[in-house]
Amino acid sequence: MTDMASKRIASIDIFRALTMLMMLWVNDFAGMSGIPHWLKHAAADEDMMGFSDLVFPAFLFCVGMSIPLAIEKRIKDTNFLGGILHVVFRSASLVLLGIMTMNLGGIEGGLSHAWFLVIMVVASFIFFNEKQPSIWFRWSGFFILIGLLVYRAIMGAPVKTGWWGILGLIGWAYLFTSAIYLVARKSLWLNSLGLAGFIALMITSKMGLFGGFNVPGGFTHPAIVYAGIVCTMMMQKKGFAQNGIILGVLFFIAGIVSHHYWIISKIQATPTWMFLCCSLYFIMAALLYKLADVKKMTAWARPIQAAGTCTLTCYLLSDLWYGIIMLTGFSFGPALSTGALGLLRSFLVALFLILVTELLSKINIKLRL
Repeated sequence: MTDMASKRIASIDIFRALTMLMMLWVNDFAGMSGIPHWLKHAAADEDMMGFSDLVFPAFLFCVGMSIPLAIEKRIKDTNFLGGILHVVFRSASLVLLGIMTMNLGGIEGGLSHAWFLVIMVVASFIFFNEKQPSIWFRWSGFFILIGLLVYRAIMGAPVKTGWWGILGLIGWAYLFTSAIYLVARKSLWLNSLGLAGFIALMITSKMGLFGGFNVPGGFTHPAIVYAGIVCTMMMQKKGFAQNGIILGVLFFIAGIVSHHYWIISKIQATPTWMFLCCSLYFIMAALLYKLADVKKMTAWARPIQAAGTCTLTCYLLSDLWYGIIMLTGFSFGPALSTGALGLLRSFLVALFLILVTELLSKINIKLRL
């Protein structure tokens, strides 16, 4: 097996970059009129999966693909305890950011939604930036974040956790799966058992066998993350370009069988949704691996590279973008906010944010958990 602590797999970065590009695009055209129904999120009780319903689970899958590489690197650079602390800090940071996004609403007589959002993002940039002038500067960002939550409480707006927000859901799923990975480590068989275990928990919980017991976000999200872990473990073996497609077909069959019992629903996080999503992701990962890591064809992904290597920067930069738009009252106008032109404009906004992310990285503004 290749040393996971030292090898960077190009296809993982490209997969993550494509996912981030799609997330930026989907977030921008959300709520837009005059666009096809299949591009949107499906309703809670609708038996379908729109294009938008594929983006968040792809992000979860990407998180899983990164776990073996990131944890092994941290353990190699420090020790096993360093790996544990790395997982705890990352999980807590993601949950904190998720809680912040759940509490962005304007406060009567106080900060507006836009100002709360802008201050939150600036504080996050201060706290999570990779290079810092001093430790005190870094932690000032953390205290600003906590101060925003305290401010809400003082102003009579209790801190909510709700559904934890996108980053919060990722944080919880990351914690549960990384804890199992720290036990299984480099064993493909043990990690495959970990995936099977999360799938079993997902199915049994959906059958109501736990009497209502669940983990934050449910077991479906950790199951998707663990599928990503197994994907990277398989990349360390020969024949992944073929075996990944085979596994994708098996997940597709599982999705067809599961559809007899559950609808396809992102909001309900059904097993059918999980199986069909992972089917697509394993096949995509295998094709990208063949293209980028076997044939070394990566130049085509260069324009979106920053979205795969500076993902948190890119994600939070989009929040800052919308905060500034709200503060300035800027509008693209009706013609660029509906239909095909609106979709094109949204896609160009996504590319613009990735370009800005790359420019920021060149002046040492790059967030890292």
